[in-house]
Amino acid sequence: MNNRQRELAARRALLVAHAALQRVELAQTLTALRRPLVLFDHGLGAVRNLARHPHLLLALMLGVAIIRPWRMLGTVRRGWLLWRAALAVKNRLFG
Repeated sequence: MNNRQRELAARRALLVAHAALQRVELAQTLTALRRPLVLFDHGLGAVRNLARHPHLLLALMLGVAIIRPWRMLGTVRRGWLLWRAALAVKNRLFG
């Protein structure tokens, strides 16, 4: 084996060791992020489910309105203001 081949073999061994270290670090980072990502995924699934079945959201709101009507009044007021603001932004951006 000539010098160039030895240098390439040494460089390859160094790169393989570095890649192994990076894989370990990535696995540790992903382990720490696993729970927040799972929670985010479940939340996104719930939002998509509500988008497909808006009657479920209506039923939930109706249930809260029956159980705690005064608390629901504040929520409805904030929701109405948010809805109007979203419509105003949409109309301003998209005419």
